[in-house]
Amino acid sequence: MKQLNYLEVETSNGYKSISVYHGDILTLEKPADILFVSIFSGGLIPLPGTLLGSLKEAGIDPRELYENKLYDFTKGLNTWLSQPLEDKPFIRVMFFEMRHNRNSSPDRQEIELMLENLFLSLLIISKKGIPVENIVMPVLGAGHQKIDQKKIIPSLLKITERFLNEIGNLKSIYFIEKDARKAKALSSGINKVLGRMKIDLESVKFGRSIRRSISRRAAYISTTLFPGEEEFLKLRETIEDDESQYYQVGILARRTLEFILKDVFSDDNMQLNDMIRMSRDFGFPAHIVSYMHLIRSFGNLSAHTTFKSDSIKPSMNEEDLMINLLAIDKVLEFWKENRCELRRKISNFLGV
Repeated sequence: MKQLNYLEVETSNGYKSISVYHGDILTLEKPADILFVSIFSGGLIPLPGTLLGSLKEAGIDPRELYENKLYDFTKGLNTWLSQPLEDKPFIRVMFFEMRHNRNSSPDRQEIELMLENLFLSLLIISKKGIPVENIVMPVLGAGHQKIDQKKIIPSLLKITERFLNEIGNLKSIYFIEKDARKAKALSSGINKVLGRMKIDLESVKFGRSIRRSISRRAAYISTTLFPGEEEFLKLRETIEDDESQYYQVGILARRTLEFILKDVFSDDNMQLNDMIRMSRDFGFPAHIVSYMHLIRSFGNLSAHTTFKSDSIKPSMNEEDLMINLLAIDKVLEFWKENRCELRRKISNFLGV
């Protein structure tokens, strides 16, 4: 399972996320609450090469799910929900029945109505106490329904952002596509809608030595200080991949910085900006504090989907990515060399 894209949506319940992966939905490591599946009305034949076929091969019979469904919203919303499943990579399946003419493709308004009905169904079951924290789905309608992804993506982002706001306990939406071409097309389409530029690590001049340094530090940390720690394993994997985009680096660097400061302050509940501001009082040099502010700002810019209306829309280039790489390297170096002293000083001050 390879992550291709990631973005965050600011809501009244904090930041929530949308991710794109290339991989097999049936190989999820952690069970999702709901799997979305789109079908033609009454179309439950598990054909080979389709998601229904894969479900059947995994011991999940779509017809049995339909016969024993938990909720039926087909009359108003064209959806229905299965009973909970045991020992599967998702707890429940919500089926969405597409009712457009099989020989034609729905227009954008019809697509938005279909997606709205799907997420309204999710809102209803959340009100009934069914967990909906993590949702997984392929690109709905892009299989045998043959809906053009270019038509789906703008509506998909619009509707998912809306319901991430409206469904309080919905935290993450994962788009997982087994077909590599479709997965990359979805990721690229999202970037186009968001106005993200294509800036990868390969394009950064003189960046290889810094990348090697970051990779070595991440390798040491993930094998010695924090064996198997996922944040540093992901950082190393991303830094070593020439095709990694600036926003992937920015997001992972911010997460890594959060890990570092929570380790130093021994507090998992502090906000990143607060920890950076306090760090100067506990011996962090001014230039390291500046690097941390830069990493936080770059990470926020990389992850968030919207910008303040009174702000000038930012532009990124290879030099910005280079600066961020330098900041990451210097912060990792400082933390590695001074971690014990910083933890001792903060612990003594706080009386922990």
